Amino acid sequence: MTFDDTVEFSPEEELLIAALGEGLTHQAAAAVAGVSTKTVQRRLRHGAFAAAVSAHRQERVSEVSGMLIGASVAAVATLSASLSSDLPGERLTAAKTILDLGRRFHREAVLEQELRTRLELLEAAANGETGHGA
Repeated sequence: MTFDDTVEFSPEEELLIAALGEGLTHQAAAAVAGVSTKTVQRRLRHGAFAAAVSAHRQERVSEVSGMLIGASVAAVATLSASLSSDLPGERLTAAKTILDLGRRFHREAVLEQELRTRLELLEAAANGETGHGA
């Protein structure tokens, strides 16, 4: 379901959308907006409202992801600098962390490629393509 930004929401609904989009529980969002939890649940059953909450959450996730990616450069630099520490324990911890993260990133990349390949095969099968040459 996609968010239809032509839908007009009341100020109360906008407040609920923001609260739920920020990850508040139904109970906490209801308290912020001055409504009951049942009202929150009822509103979430409406497509446009649920889509607006989902869009707000997605925006927030994108913002936080961007911040984490930006901070990761400094984090890697800190780990790299720790490899030259005078303290053997700090060097060992940095080395283990770098190796572990490198392994995880590699595994994720392999899994993402495998998923892309399988999705392409499923799409081809759904379109009646055999995958045996063109």
